[in-house]
Amino acid sequence: MQYKIMLVEHNRLLLEQLSKVIESAQDMELAARYQNSNDALGQGRVFNPNIILLDADVDNATELLQEFIASFPQAAIICTGEKWQADRTSHFIQSGASGYLIKP
Repeated sequence: MQYKIMLVEHNRLLLEQLSKVIESAQDMELAARYQNSNDALGQGRVFNPNIILLDADVDNATELLQEFIASFPQAAIICTGEKWQADRTSHFIQSGASGYLIKP
């Protein structure tokens, strides 16, 4: 199975690093990448991603998660964060995220 991944990362350096990791992984295609969440919401549907890696290190992360769930009901949305916080991770999972990954 080929995974089509849309990456949404507000930090430009991390966006570049994570893009390279995805591009080098077997069975993964970087379908689209965005530094701006609104651009991803507005333009991302044309790429039909089945996995979305969503930056959760922003003030409105929960609201963004809800918007992405509504806009991409077929995709698994995995929140990404710079550090592990059990209560925060649990919050995102309860809010509908498929998972939570720590950024490198």
